[in-house]
Amino acid sequence: GLDLSELSPEVPTMAALATDAGFRTAFFARNSYLGFGLERGFETFENPRKHNAGKQVDRALEWLGTVGGDERFLMVLHFMDVHAPSISASADRALFPAVADLDKAAYLQARKFHRKHARKPPEKVKDFEQVHDRRVGTYDASIHFMDRHIKRLLEGLGERRERTLIIFTADHGEEFWDHNALERELYKDPRGIYGIGHGHTFFEEVVRVPLLLSHPSLTPAVESGRASLVDLMPTVLDALDIPFDGPTAGRSLLEGPPPADRDIVFDAVAFGADKQ
Repeated sequence: GLDLSELSPEVPTMAALATDAGFRTAFFARNSYLGFGLERGFETFENPRKHNAGKQVDRALEWLGTVGGDERFLMVLHFMDVHAPSISASADRALFPAVADLDKAAYLQARKFHRKHARKPPEKVKDFEQVHDRRVGTYDASIHFMDRHIKRLLEGLGERRERTLIIFTADHGEEFWDHNALERELYKDPRGIYGIGHGHTFFEEVVRVPLLLSHPSLTPAVESGRASLVDLMPTVLDALDIPFDGPTAGRSLLEGPPPADRDIVFDAVAFGADKQ
């Protein structure tokens, strides 16, 4: 597991700065690692273990109903539906052939890859191609499930959507046995898990995550510069005109695209000899 410690009270949080500036704030989380001081400053903080994207969006829309039309707000939602073991509905699975016709038992088995197959190299897994395709199918179906509910959230903003900064991103991606042999050569995971999941390597599919911004001041474009999650707090504070003169490792993306040759550093994994 991960070693967790409380965020120092001396570290300013985006929510605390927003609250001090008069914003309504809410954080609808779904991860046992969220908390430990990260919730400091939020007016509303919820982190139920069993909520899926649908229930989280329901709660977010309920909370938005308490926010006056002229009130400024900061709302954060953290979804876990795409994270293993991947949660989706039958309507979403029906769109992906590898899992469309699975009965409930077979679908649940496809989701449990990490218990049955994750410690085996592909050549040792019976019917590996089927296992692989079903695992990817559960992942794709869970993305579609989450997307449907994010659409509900955006529609629920109503006319406020046109003046709201919306950021969509992720903390990591997933591997699907693309580098199994190389990982066994380069890394040592004490769990014996290679090629699948996340937390033990820095391959592109794990560290390169989506980052989408929507704001009235932004011209639609795809930027090739190197952004980082550390840019999110400066960007949000800039967009909301919240003053902050403390140190930060990031830069506001509203100032323009980051340089293409910018260095982005990854220095620790969650499991294995390089764990920090």
